[in-house]
Amino acid sequence: MLCRPTRSIYALTRGEITKGLANRFVHSRTYIFLYLGMAALSVTTVVLSLSNGCPGLPFYILEIIINSSMILEVGIRFVAFGRVSTSMTLYILRYQWSHLS
Repeated sequence: MLCRPTRSIYALTRGEITKGLANRFVHSRTYIFLYLGMAALSVTTVVLSLSNGCPGLPFYILEIIINSSMILEVGIRFVAFGRVSTSMTLYILRYQWSHLS
């Protein structure tokens, strides 16, 4: 009686599938629209902060949405590219800039 493997040697692991999906998202049009949406919301928060002396509730709601989408984007990039993406100088500068504003 032969012992046959239960899986094919060509089957992908769960980690490889997750990394592939994240990589596919990073290189999609949806990702570009996510960035454009974050930019539009950021401009809106700047307009709200300049038009009102004290930021109101809409300002804080938009800030929560922007920060949450940035955290989601970093998580997806981390899954797609691994630790390489966190060591890039541009990412470090971008996140320092986002914490200053």
